[in-house]
Amino acid sequence: MITNKTKRKVLARKYSIFRNPASQAKGLMFSKKQGGVFPLKHPRRISIHTNFVFFPIDVFFLDSKMRVI
Repeated sequence: MITNKTKRKVLARKYSIFRNPASQAKGLMFSKKQGGVFPLKHPRRISIHTNFVFFPIDVFFLDSKMRVI
């Protein structure tokens, strides 16, 4: 479960972690409504698209201390 501790709100009950490049490329495309975590080893510029994602998403960027930036 992914939660916002400050506001005590659940952001996602079900989620997948996409660790390797192949799973990150597919991401949430063609999946049922769920959360997705894309861990990156180093800060970098990324692009995000929602082609073939049939539900709304929220995007959060976290720093090394797991704080939303």
